[in-house]
Amino acid sequence: MEIDLDDGWRCSFTLSGDQPIVTEVRLFAADPAAVPEGGLTYRHIRGINISDALIAHGARNQDTSSRRGYAEIIREEPLRPGRRGHDQRFVAVLCHLYVDAIRRGSAAPINDVTDKLHTLGKPFSKQTVRLLIHRARTQDPPLLTPSITRGRAGGTLTHYARELLADETTKGEA
Repeated sequence: MEIDLDDGWRCSFTLSGDQPIVTEVRLFAADPAAVPEGGLTYRHIRGINISDALIAHGARNQDTSSRRGYAEIIREEPLRPGRRGHDQRFVAVLCHLYVDAIRRGSAAPINDVTDKLHTLGKPFSKQTVRLLIHRARTQDPPLLTPSITRGRAGGTLTHYARELLADETTKGEA
């Protein structure tokens, strides 16, 4: 995967595994015959945004699994579940909506998930959705991987979250 940087430089990433993991980063002149003046500088290296590469990778490799049953899971979940907490399938669906919003390039994925919940008749607040996404990252086993850049939206569904969602889509087909 390659990304064009400013001033005639190009950055190449090598990714591996189910979870997109950067294993190599390579910087080179976009036109080898005309190396940009001043060569490769610290400013160019600092300008590399690995998150953009991973988002682009995710956009090309979107999860094509059926979303049958997701709306029903959201509608069945109580606003205040009590001590037991929210159902794992519900939180996995929230994580799926969150990751989809990020892949679409949303500047505010928490707002997008909250809006989607509102359209399905579940008036969760932004703070509640943010807390559920945070807990999805920190619970054992986690449903969402950490963001590449601290304080920025990001992450991908874990294997456990994909299993929960796959179980739900196969139930809907039976």
